[in-house]
Amino acid sequence: MKISIAITLLAFPIVGFADDADKESLYSRGGAFVIHAASHHSGNYNTWNERNPGLGLRINADGYFLAGGGYLNSINNTSLYIGAGKTLYSVGPVRLDVVGLLVTGYALPVTPAITPEIVVSLGKAFFTITIIPPVKSGDISTPAVAGFSFGAKF
Repeated sequence: MKISIAITLLAFPIVGFADDADKESLYSRGGAFVIHAASHHSGNYNTWNERNPGLGLRINADGYFLAGGGYLNSINNTSLYIGAGKTLYSVGPVRLDVVGLLVTGYALPVTPAITPEIVVSLGKAFFTITIIPPVKSGDISTPAVAGFSFGAKF
């Protein structure tokens, strides 16, 4: 699993740079459907769920995007989220976004989060790596996590 993630992470940006025509914001044409897939927790932890299937939706909102969806989280609970984000920097098909979210499914009823994302697009398709810092929610502490999602613009 880790080898396939590494190969994907190395190959996708190379393929993505071949499509230099997609200079617009990822969400400039309405929005995007998101499929949440997996995560990797820092350190040598074998206790976390790293298969995180889920669905999300992002809608363009005047220079920002609104985000909402759900996924199976690292402690095998269903998490729902809602939030907003903005593209901070882009070069070719690679973008750096920041997203502020409210997330359920952890020890607290609602956990706030601010996460950076690296987004690589290829035409209408994209791949996202979300960096989640270590979180303490109630009596649960998680290490830093990289989340992997992909999707399609509409």
